[in-house]
Amino acid sequence: PDASAALDSRNRPIISAQDFVGKYGVRTVFGLGGLYAHGNLLTILFFTREGLDKTQIAEFTPLIPLLRAATSQLVREKRFFAA
Repeated sequence: PDASAALDSRNRPIISAQDFVGKYGVRTVFGLGGLYAHGNLLTILFFTREGLDKTQIAEFTPLIPLLRAATSQLVREKRFFAA
């Protein structure tokens, strides 16, 4: 819920880069992921200045199939970082 205050079970910040969180005013951090047909992993990490709840974050899930469709050929051709 709050990247600057969220702690894990050992009382450590969940987002360890607290300097980054503070510098950019990050409130919410979340990630989405999926797999390409050949097993490669697709991950998107979001850093927002807005506080988002799980319902709002769920609205981002349609981005995974869109991104996968837009990048599948590049992944098949192993052009992960091609310009």
